[in-house]
Amino acid sequence: MATIMLDTDVFSYITGNNQSKALPHQQHITGHTITLSFISVGEQYTGFLKRISLGRWPATRLSKLESNLRLVTVVPYDIEVCRTYGDI
Repeated sequence: MATIMLDTDVFSYITGNNQSKALPHQQHITGHTITLSFISVGEQYTGFLKRISLGRWPATRLSKLESNLRLVTVVPYDIEVCRTYGDI
């Protein structure tokens, strides 16, 4: 089992309601430990809060995001994370 980091879009696809977007990614993540950067977590909150403020989603939808975030490891900020990010 590998540890893999998903980008914001892929995490949205696999946790969203449109399974056609999730399907191409499932084979690459099944059985692995999933991580997100703290930046991706912030981007997820931005997307949810924007849709809530526009009235597209109810405020209760935020609990779905937070439930999904409890299933992954969030990589916190430190200088080594920044160096690695800069390198890739």
